[in-house]
Order: sequence, then C-alpha cells, then structure tokens
Amino acid sequence: VWINGLKDSDIIPAEHRADFITQVFWNIHEIITVNTRLRDALNKQQKSYTVVEHIGDILLDSVLHFAPFVSYGAHQLYGKYEFEKEKSSNPVFAQFVENTEKLPESRKLELNGYLTKPTTRLARYPYLHSSVL
Repeated sequence: VWINGLKDSDIIPAEHRADFITQVFWNIHEIITVNTRLRDALNKQQKSYTVVEHIGDILLDSVLHFAPFVSYGAHQLYGKYEFEKEKSSNPVFAQFVENTEKLPESRKLELNGYLTKPTTRLARYPYLHSSVL
C-alpha cells in the first residue's frame, strides 16, 4: 500500500523516485504473486475437503516457484540501505515513515521491518508444515 503512496507523491524527489522504489522493493510483486498462488491453492484444498489430510503436495509445487525469494533476499541489504539513507537525508520521507508507522495497519512495526517479511515468511514454511503434521 505504501509503495503507491511513494510512487504517486513527491515524498521522494522525482529524479530518483523510480530507482528508489525499485531498489527498496526489488521484486516484491513477484513474491506477492507466489504467495497468492500458494494461499489460493491452500484455500482450494481446505474448501474441497471436510478434513484436510495433506498439504505437502501443494508446498512441494510452490517450492518450484520460490526463486523470487532468493533474488529478494540477495538484494535485501541494499534495499534496506537505500531506505535508511533516504530516511536520514530526506525529512519529508522521514515524516512519511513516522506517520505511516503510527497507522493501525502498521501494527506498531517499523516500516523497514516489513522489508524483511518476504524472507522471514519463507523460513517459517517448514514450521507451518510441521505444525500441520
């Protein structure tokens, strides 16, 4: 949601806005696509059976599409660096970050913490599977 807020405003100067968004959010849209596909497959399985006996086949199929997580993780430190650099040099962006972190949707988490969500979520899938078993 806040990607569009940055894209459609002058919070980040126009001369480097597109590059900033690309560097900070890298391939987040690909990750959303992978996660949406997994969510939809799990929902379909749940709606198809009174008792879901297995999800391993769904997870194994999803693993084949996890390459965007690897790319995101490899770029993550650079994205966080660009985020922090902009925050320290751009008071308008720093205020945007502070205001956004106060919103209920932010759940009292720092925005730069959301930049790690794609890779930390991926690491939780084995625990999810173990819990289901």
